[in-house]
Parts: sequence; C-alpha cells; structure tokens
Amino acid sequence: DFYEEALDLTQEAPINLMQFSLVEAERRLLAYPFIKEVTLEKMPPDTLLIECVMRKPLLELGDYNQVAIDQEGYLFPLTHFSTPKKLPKVYLGLGEK
Repeated sequence: DFYEEALDLTQEAPINLMQFSLVEAERRLLAYPFIKEVTLEKMPPDTLLIECVMRKPLLELGDYNQVAIDQEGYLFPLTHFSTPKKLPKVYLGLGEK
C-alpha cells in the first residue's frame, strides 16, 4: 500500500511498465526521510522490483516526539516503518519542552 501511494500506482489506472520512470520513482521514494537508499528494476512484462534500505535509528531525539537520529546524524520519524524499540534518548535543548 505504501509504495502504491508513494508512486501514485493504482489498479484502476495501470501504467505501462515501459513508460514508468525509474528516475522519478527513485526521487519520490527518497523524499521520505526514513528511506536511505532505493533500487528499482523493471522486470517485463509487468513487474516493478523495489528494494529500499530503511534508516536504522541509533538514538531518539527527546526534544521532539517520535524523532530518531541514525549513525550519519540524519533525523527521521520513528513512526510508520520502524518497529517500536527502546532507544536511548538524547536531549539537545531544542523543540518541545
């Protein structure tokens, strides 16, 4: 369901695989902060292979609600794709009090 929505794919309005832009699809998926890397491949006649590497939370930023930091210092939401984890919290004195 997520990929269908993110890539604007529906069964009601199918898109020809050869007309589907892998560059545009990659750009759309990488716009989600919890996705680190994307690999897309057309598999004719009608299959799109999507492989995503999700960011791995290292710490929870206690200044904000459900925001994590990964190894590279990238901030992303903990909701949606991460399974609930007990992460160490770090407070920087920013955001919510």
